[in-house]
Amino acid sequence: MMNQFLKWLDTLSQIEKEDWDTVEQYLNEEQDNFVVKLRRDYPLLLEEDIHIILLLRLRVSHRKIARLFHILLASFRTRRYRVKKKMGIQGEYHFTEFIEKLYE
Repeated sequence: MMNQFLKWLDTLSQIEKEDWDTVEQYLNEEQDNFVVKLRRDYPLLLEEDIHIILLLRLRVSHRKIARLFHILLASFRTRRYRVKKKMGIQGEYHFTEFIEKLYE
């Protein structure tokens, strides 16, 4: 199911509101209410911050995420840093790795 979902996601050039609903539903069903827990535990996150986290959780490449948001890769890195800061993640911990292991 994951492969099929990722193939669908890969076909998108941008993600609409309905698509985000699908992504959230998938992650909540397949990964023990991941999005519900994320919203509960990190109330400072904006909707766009959550979207970035969801794509990282699905292991979408940084380049693909930047394309989906129609921004440069350098701008994505800045956004990723700001999300990390909002979540209170400090030190050398790799943000993508943190997101992949969150709530396991």
